[in-house]
Amino acid sequence: MLYTGTLGSTTSDDSEILVLNLKTGQSKLVYRGGYNARYLPSGHLVYVRQGSLFGLRFDPSRLESRGLPVRLVDDVAANLTSGGADFAVSRTGTLVYHAGKTNLGIFPMVWIDSSGKTTPLISKPDSYLTPRLSPDGRFLAVAIPTGGGPDLHVWDIQRQTLSPLTFNRHANMHPVWTPDSRHLVFESQWNGSYTLWWARADGASEPRKLLESNTALVTSSMSPDGRRVAYYQVSADTGSDIWTLPLDLSDPENPKPGTPEPFLRTPSTEGNPAFSPDGRWIAYSSDESRRFEIYVRPFPPGPGKWEISRDGGNWARFTRDGKQLFYEAADGHIMVVDYQAKGVSFLAGNPRRWTESPIYINGTFAHYDVAPDGKRIVAFQGPAGGEEKGSVHVTLMLNFFDELKRRMP
Repeated sequence: MLYTGTLGSTTSDDSEILVLNLKTGQSKLVYRGGYNARYLPSGHLVYVRQGSLFGLRFDPSRLESRGLPVRLVDDVAANLTSGGADFAVSRTGTLVYHAGKTNLGIFPMVWIDSSGKTTPLISKPDSYLTPRLSPDGRFLAVAIPTGGGPDLHVWDIQRQTLSPLTFNRHANMHPVWTPDSRHLVFESQWNGSYTLWWARADGASEPRKLLESNTALVTSSMSPDGRRVAYYQVSADTGSDIWTLPLDLSDPENPKPGTPEPFLRTPSTEGNPAFSPDGRWIAYSSDESRRFEIYVRPFPPGPGKWEISRDGGNWARFTRDGKQLFYEAADGHIMVVDYQAKGVSFLAGNPRRWTESPIYINGTFAHYDVAPDGKRIVAFQGPAGGEEKGSVHVTLMLNFFDELKRRMP
């Protein structure tokens, strides 16, 4: 199986093309510097880099590339953040591709209210990732690619200044604020390991390591008392599961992590947990119904489970007043659900669109966050209406295998 590896970088052009032996479970590097590779019966690989389709001879018996890559087609529409590319090749040798510029994922950050009105937040466009607002509403933490991998930055909303928090380019992402807005917990990737860190939001001290793993883990939420971090982690037997990490904060500058505790481990994929404002509930996403939906369970773990979304959902966010739950629908619309918590029951209303204007979805990370007052969200502003404007040009190229054999015999 061919796949794309992007550890330590969010720029797909810098990715690795790898092949996985399904019998042994061993992976092997095929080529560095491309993404979305496909194997063709002609004995070639085709992949995308810098908006062009490249070809490379490939020996399927040895799982090795041969010779040098050749640029075949220019202007193939692609997305550097998600790693998607708009092309396909039939078994009989017909290439079809969507012509267009590569989406660089560079946008400004904006406020959006329920009427769909946008107001600038960070006017300078960039590849902003995983935006999270501080509980006091004064700061926005974002990850920004810096060459070798993203680093975290903090935007002072009042002063309109952007300050770097990390400088090591170790794929520092997924920031989560402490309730007092003074510290952040985040995840980084370095030399094949995944680490959770505790850092002062003003950057006045070095980050402190909380947890390290050889499998992927992602920070997601902090309990309202600041003494527990919710995250999800990949395991070999049950896929993605939800855990919480207790913290001893007797010295806030030197937190002492406890032993991680499982919250939800099933054969399904669970992720993106979010604590409720009173700490009694966790909303999360799960694909137990064959598509991702939002569910709520009590915390600490106990009986009861409530499905919140109806037609797919991810990235749940509670409002601080304890009355509403936001989530992102598959089509980019922000949905909101009114709820009441009575005793051991979680009573949720019907989901409705919070605004008729969908946010722009770019990549597989969280695309929005809810302001502390619940009246606005922050998101990045893509093309108007969430779609690229202009005509769509789809090109067919017949006898593509003959072209490959001529260019790369």
